[in-house]
Amino acid sequence: MPCCFPWNAAGRLPRHSSSCVCRYGGLVDATPLLIIGSGGHAKVVIDIVTAMGGYEIVGLASNDDDPSRLVAGHRILSGLDYLESLTDRAGHFAMGIGGWTDNKDRRRAYEAAIDAGLQPVTVVHPATSISPSASIGPGCVVFPGAVLNTDASIGVDTIVATNSSIDHESTIGDHVLISAGVTIGARVTIGDRAALAIGCVVASRVKVGTDTLVAAGAVVVDDVPDGAKVYGLPARSREA
Repeated sequence: MPCCFPWNAAGRLPRHSSSCVCRYGGLVDATPLLIIGSGGHAKVVIDIVTAMGGYEIVGLASNDDDPSRLVAGHRILSGLDYLESLTDRAGHFAMGIGGWTDNKDRRRAYEAAIDAGLQPVTVVHPATSISPSASIGPGCVVFPGAVLNTDASIGVDTIVATNSSIDHESTIGDHVLISAGVTIGARVTIGDRAALAIGCVVASRVKVGTDTLVAAGAVVVDDVPDGAKVYGLPARSREA
């Protein structure tokens, strides 16, 4: 088993576990790892995995228009419909699919990898600030500069991008996108599959519902209902 995979009793990854020996000392054999996706986000994930250490990237799985091309020096081995054929090369995967206005493609790919029998790896860049009491779910990706404060909780297959911050006792759901530079206050709840675009702000104690979109630069001071799209300062719904 890879050393960056020690889930606690609740099935989550505490901060002290993500700071494993491979991250600081390279004391274990490299674990074969498959990257799901082949776009720009996959390239960032490859960089983070390299910075962490402890893994050997065997290749990528993607429905790429040009499967013959190299991505950050790595080959695309198959499409997403053939993940079971890759389990002899790697038993673990990292999510390299991002999100833009929704997280549907990433969720589907994550579930396909689980169904194929692969195990998710949580990818955390060494240059993060994460409280020992924070927890991170399986399959998440945490970019450099991210901050997770006391008792913050991150769900399954969620992205916490560059220089974003999540304050104390906030709960982030599954398959969520927290884009670069997003600021989330204390005791906030973000529902499953929400997409928070670059630089937006969510004030403390606010609840953002499932399948929501918070536009770039928006400032959310009131609760956002499920499925809503909000824009502006203060953030308000409008027709897409």
